[in-house]
Amino acid sequence: MKRILLIFVLLVSCSILFAQKVKVKKGIILVDKNKVAKIEKNDGIYKVSDLNDKVLFFAEATSTTIKGNKTNDLWLRFKGANGNVREIEQTKRIFSFSSEKIITKNLVVGPAAFFSASGINTSLLNDFFSKKDTPISDKIDSQYATIKDRHQKEDKIAEELKLYINKNAEVCLDKKIVGKILKKEEKNTSIASYLVVDLKDFPVAVAHFNTKPHLMTVLRGAKLKTFDKKEHTINEVYSSNAINEDKLANRIVKMLYANDYKIEEASDKYHSAANQKNKDAYNKALANSINIFDVEGYIIDKKGKKIEGIISIPYENIKAKMNPNSGISDMSNYGGFVNVKNAEGKIKSYKAKHGVIVFIGDRIFVGAHGVGDGNLGNSSGSELSLLGESQFFEVDYQTKAGYILHHPKSPQYYYIMLKGNDKAYYLGNKGFLKKKSKEKMEKLFNKALNCSSLKFSNYDTLSKKGMIKILDDYTSNCSK
Repeated sequence: MKRILLIFVLLVSCSILFAQKVKVKKGIILVDKNKVAKIEKNDGIYKVSDLNDKVLFFAEATSTTIKGNKTNDLWLRFKGANGNVREIEQTKRIFSFSSEKIITKNLVVGPAAFFSASGINTSLLNDFFSKKDTPISDKIDSQYATIKDRHQKEDKIAEELKLYINKNAEVCLDKKIVGKILKKEEKNTSIASYLVVDLKDFPVAVAHFNTKPHLMTVLRGAKLKTFDKKEHTINEVYSSNAINEDKLANRIVKMLYANDYKIEEASDKYHSAANQKNKDAYNKALANSINIFDVEGYIIDKKGKKIEGIISIPYENIKAKMNPNSGISDMSNYGGFVNVKNAEGKIKSYKAKHGVIVFIGDRIFVGAHGVGDGNLGNSSGSELSLLGESQFFEVDYQTKAGYILHHPKSPQYYYIMLKGNDKAYYLGNKGFLKKKSKEKMEKLFNKALNCSSLKFSNYDTLSKKGMIKILDDYTSNCSK
């Protein structure tokens, strides 16, 4: 309720504040039909006097600073009878081509509310002009000074490079043509663009601008986008239909070279950056993948021979992982082979189905064919390995009789594989759409172990601890 009352009070206050009607009739300023002052225009400057012709101040609605720098904004500048200059933003903004109306509307509200229906607020008037304050001009002039400094640096570089635009709109470096500026105008509008291209028509930069002088200032300038997708402001105005004479076109070219956007090198830089970006993205995806990549180790091949080198086991297609919607088709048996790079840099592949064992530090990987795991998402199951391809499983535990394994793609599920066998059995309960039945799990248990001393009902086949217990009991009671 308090909030509603506060809003109501503010609305009433504002309505009272702006309710005062200001008009000018035959040089007389009227506030609510009461005569309060006189106003007279001379060369765009308005002299405001009291009704006895005593000069109070001079006023103008301007978009030009005291130093002559232009903007697209409009503000108010006052000069008191004592010579002090003050600037303020418009308190009451109105759309009008009449400076007189803009000025007088702002003389009843805000910091320059000198007039009311009661007359002239002399106290406020004297206080207002007791000091000089031109913050708007100061800010804009400072911006122009910065722009001027930057332009001087750009001009110096252009002079050293002998950079210019010829009559054919070609960009030249010491008479050598390196590119061209193409102009395009939108039909029935004042909107246009400059496209800077190299000799192979590679787009180096594009700028959009307005060809109407009064709609464009140096401060606002034109927006330029370079080939690296960065945006820049070109603080210059369009000045000529002849591109070689146009201030904006020449400033664009100078800005490009001053900021190391050399037209003749842009294409190579773009493709180099794109390649590096792709490489960085690939390396990041690789680092976040489950792939084993370029690590020292060794393998024991099917003949029992030890082969040392740099080991890689790709479990994922990195390019497909980077672009999951790319539709990349790859029939490679990821996880089914290991690459070994020797000292000479030669790479040789070994398949998991050949009984290869991989050693990387403390980690061991063995080749096996998954059984009962067709729904675990690691492409190692017998249901999915139609060509009989095996995969490399990581060893979690081993005895003289066998291994407890997991697949890197689904490390939460455990397998048992007996030595001398190439099949790794998943004895868990995950099945297709629903859990496996106890009967099916028991059947796989008996098939994997083939030992009457071990009863399925006595074991936990879901946890690592439970699977280790099974292997230990098998080793003690069933292995020779």
